[in-house]
Amino acid sequence: MRQSRPSTDFKIVPFAADHAGDLREKNSNAATIGFDEIGKEYLDAMALPGHGFSLVKNGHLIASAGVYPVWKGLGEAWVIPSDLIKPHRRQLVTYVREYLDRLVEENEYRRVQATVRADFNAGHRFIEFLGFQREAMLEAYGPDGADHVQYARLIK
Repeated sequence: MRQSRPSTDFKIVPFAADHAGDLREKNSNAATIGFDEIGKEYLDAMALPGHGFSLVKNGHLIASAGVYPVWKGLGEAWVIPSDLIKPHRRQLVTYVREYLDRLVEENEYRRVQATVRADFNAGHRFIEFLGFQREAMLEAYGPDGADHVQYARLIK
């Protein structure tokens, strides 16, 4: 990872499927609307060793993120924030960017994609700041039937 990471009292731990439920309970925004419909099998797949992390501060989960390998050259990025992230947004962006860059290199991704719920404005700003480009509107896409926007980051 890059040396630019700010020194903090954050701890990075491997993502585990049970982190998702803990984070959902600490979240009041559109990032986790419909999250109850996501099955355990999907969460277990997100917890593939070396492909996701959780950010912990003072023993509290702040957020989790990662990239799930779909097939050779293609990864699906994801982030699960909690309301506790608000004072630590800059650190989360730094960690996610570093982790994403590392996974892109290690897995030789040519494309990393993600979806953001259409009504989650902070999520759109976040993903675009990470260098993703908006591609399409996905109607009735989410686990709860909500519209999502498809984003992609092409690696050349």
